[in-house]
Amino acid sequence: MQDYIEQDRLAFNWHQLAHYRDEFNESEYFEKALSQSEMLLDEIIKITRQEPFRLEFMASCFASNFWRFNRHYRSPDISEVPGRFGCRVRVKDNKFEASWYLNVFLDEEDMKRRKNKHQKVRSVHIPKGPGSRYRPSSFSKAQDWEKVKINYAEDAFQLLREIRHEMDNIRKKVEMCQRRFIKLRAHFELMEEPK
Repeated sequence: MQDYIEQDRLAFNWHQLAHYRDEFNESEYFEKALSQSEMLLDEIIKITRQEPFRLEFMASCFASNFWRFNRHYRSPDISEVPGRFGCRVRVKDNKFEASWYLNVFLDEEDMKRRKNKHQKVRSVHIPKGPGSRYRPSSFSKAQDWEKVKINYAEDAFQLLREIRHEMDNIRKKVEMCQRRFIKLRAHFELMEEPK
C-alpha cells in the first residue's frame, strides 16, 4: 500500500514540474521521467511473463475437480459408466494452455502390438479450433455426468484463456510503448535551443 502512495506522490510531482516556469535542468528531469516510465513498463512485462503460471495453477484447481469425479465414477461401487475424457493444463512456451483429450482403452490385441506393455490407455488430443472454448460437439461421446463436469471446467478454462489473450495483448502494447520511448529519447536529443 505504501508503494502506491509513493507512486501517486511521484506522479503528482511530475504534474507540478510540468507547470513549473522557473529555469531547471529540463534534460535531466526528462531523462528521469523517461527512465521511470521505462521501469514501469519493464515491471508490467515481468508480470505478463509470470501470469501464465498463476493461470496454470487456477486452471489446475478445475482440472483436479474434474479428475476427482472421473476417479469417483471409476469406482466399482458406482453403477454409472466411467468417463473417457481427460484434461491437462500446463505452460508451454510461456503460454498457459488447457486442453482435452479422449482416452482410448486398449484391448488385448492392441496391447500385443504396443511397445509400452504397461499402459492400457492411449490418449488422443482433441483440437480446440478457433475461439476461446472447445465446441460442444467435441464432447458428444461423453457420459451425461461427464458432460456436466466438462462444461463446468471448460467454463473456467474459457475465462482463463480469455485472460491469457488479454495479458498477451497487454504485453504487446507495452512492448510497443517501449519502442516508442526509445524513439522519444532520440527525438528529445535533437531538440535545439534559441541562440
